[in-house]
Order: sequence, then C-alpha cells, then structure tokens
Amino acid sequence: TEDLDRLIDQRMIEPMIVVLPDGQQGYWTNQANGGPQWADFITEDVVPYVDTHFRTDARRERRAIGGLSMGAHGAMQIAYRRPELFSIAGAHSPTIRPFEDSPEFFGDQAHFRLYDPLTLVRTSNNAKRVLTWIDLGNEDKFRATTAEMRQALLAREAPLEFHVFQGEHEGWYWMGYLPEYLRFYSRALYSKTFTPDGAPDLEDDTILLTASAQPGR
Repeated sequence: TEDLDRLIDQRMIEPMIVVLPDGQQGYWTNQANGGPQWADFITEDVVPYVDTHFRTDARRERRAIGGLSMGAHGAMQIAYRRPELFSIAGAHSPTIRPFEDSPEFFGDQAHFRLYDPLTLVRTSNNAKRVLTWIDLGNEDKFRATTAEMRQALLAREAPLEFHVFQGEHEGWYWMGYLPEYLRFYSRALYSKTFTPDGAPDLEDDTILLTASAQPGR
C-alpha cells in the first residue's frame, strides 16, 4: 500500500480502491469435486461487499481485476467469464498451464476448460469486452504459454497491452514493476473512451475521469 499511497499523494495516479483477498493458491477457479468456489467468491461475495461498504463507482467500466502469477490466471478467467462485471484485467507474469500439467483441483478436461484463459479466449468473444494487460520478465519460466495467450488475444482482436520487462518469475520482479502496474490501472479506470465492445480505449484518451465516487456523491 505504500506505493499506492505515495503515487496518489504525488498525483502520479488517480485515487482508487484496492482489495486484496486471499485465494490460498487456488488459481481463483471454482474447484472440482466440491472444492472451494474461488471464482464465485470474487463475483458473488467480494464485489457486492465492496460496493456496499465503500464509496465505489460500481459500473463495469470502473472496475478492474488483476493478479500475479496464478492470480493473473484467475484475473483473466474471471474477467472473461464475467465481462459484465469487469472491463479491465491485469495479468502480471501469468501462470498458464496445459491440462496435463494442471493441479488436481481443476478436475477433468471439461472442467479445466471452463476456467482456462486460453480456452475462454479461443471460444468466446468476451475477451473483446475487456482491456487486458499482460507483462512478464524476459526470463519468466512461463514464457511459452504466455506467448500463446498473446497470440490468442491478437487473433480474437481483443484489446491488449503486452510488455516484456527485465526479470524472472519472482517477487522482486513484481515489487519492482508495481508502480507501473498502478499507473496502468489508473489510466484504464479513468478512461474517457471505450472500444465498440466496451473495453477502455487508452489510445484515444485525452481527459481522465473519476473511477470512484467523489465525497458527497
């Protein structure tokens, strides 16, 4: 939170509300065989709670979801499954695994495909409604599957910001680029213009608008 508060205080980013739930290394999926329903927890519990208890702008255009590593996997699949809730997905060093290399809680292949970001992009137009940011280090161990994700989004003509920075798949990398992530979310959440499918269009923005209700609203 220090980076967030500092950048807001220095007026380098706009005010925003950041919520950090704990998904217990579950990839934020609805797990098979009666396991935790992490995706539903976000969409059915966290989002309504935050909108009820904080001064939010509850429009989808003003709501983003993001994550690191397996959290990036979760952010993409939740946004692509529920684009009526999220217009922005930030995937920082996404952990995208093929079915053969996925944890047991993904279940059989049919259940796996329900929450696989690659499958969701290849089989639905929902990703076109979401502005996706993907970044990874130039030595990230998931470079190959992240490249597949990039190609799938480009083939779908979904809005995408893609960056390769210096680093590996580790905490030091994410800590170093956190201010860059926050600047992206600020630009996207305060976007003035949108694509025909309803994703923030940063290329045409000249004026930033508020992403959370102002005092007195």
